[in-house]
Amino acid sequence: MYGNDLMLMFLLHCFQDLVQSLDDGRSKLSVVSDLSRSVIRNTSDDGCQIVEAEIKQVGSDYTNLKLTTQAAKENVEKQLQDWIDLWKKAESLSTWIRDTELKLGSDQEFGRDIFEKKLLLEQTKVF
Repeated sequence: MYGNDLMLMFLLHCFQDLVQSLDDGRSKLSVVSDLSRSVIRNTSDDGCQIVEAEIKQVGSDYTNLKLTTQAAKENVEKQLQDWIDLWKKAESLSTWIRDTELKLGSDQEFGRDIFEKKLLLEQTKVF
């Protein structure tokens, strides 16, 4: 495997770390929301509305970031799987070519058959 797959694996690892950090952040967001409820009791109505709006906005931003990150992680996982599949197909094709070349080189009868068929084809061509 080459650099592309290593880069994809690195990106996947980064996304997994980011998703874990976001999951950790979700609990912090819940704590802030809970704390705001106790603080809001001692706050003016205008202050309560501002705090609630900010918490709601942060929650919305968090959800959007989480969805975007998850989609990017899934995209990198798919690209990595596609790269691995391509790599396996290339290896399989390389093996088939090597085996075919060995067979063609060692099977004199097969080579003669091709030559005879080519001659027959040339003789039967109509111009």
